[in-house]
Amino acid sequence: MEEIWRVLGPGGRVLIIVPNRSGLWARSEKTPFGYGQPYSISQLETQLRIHKFSVERHMSAMFFPPSHKPFWLRVSKYLEGVGLKGVIPLASGVVIVEATKQIYARPKSGLGATVKNPLGGVLRGIKSPAGKPIKGYNPQRKS
Repeated sequence: MEEIWRVLGPGGRVLIIVPNRSGLWARSEKTPFGYGQPYSISQLETQLRIHKFSVERHMSAMFFPPSHKPFWLRVSKYLEGVGLKGVIPLASGVVIVEATKQIYARPKSGLGATVKNPLGGVLRGIKSPAGKPIKGYNPQRKS
C-alpha cells in the first residue's frame, strides 16, 4: 500500500482486486485465488483508510464456482446474474475496490482577511434583554 501511495499522483485512482475471504474461489487450491491472503470488504477498506486512501466504491464478482463440469457451465450465467444483484455477496470469488489518493491542502497560517461587520447590520435597532443598547453597536453608523 505504501508503494502504491508513493507512485500515485494526487487524486490518482487505484483498482484493487483480491480474493474474497468468504468466497468459494479462495477455498480451493485448484484456483489462482486459493493462494495468498484473502480479504473481506471491510478488511480491505480499513487497510486503504489506514494508508490515506479514500474508498470510492466496492463490489463483488466471480460468483460462478470453480468447476469445468457441464452442469456448472450451464448455470454459470444465471449464478453471475443473481450474485451481481446482491443476493449472495458472500459467495463471490473476488472483492473489487476503487480508491482515490487524497492529498489535503495545508491550512494557511494567520487570518486571511479581517471581517469588519460580521453580522452585516443584523443588530440594527436591537437592544439587549435588559433594554440597554448592545455594546459596540452604533445605530448611527451605516454598515
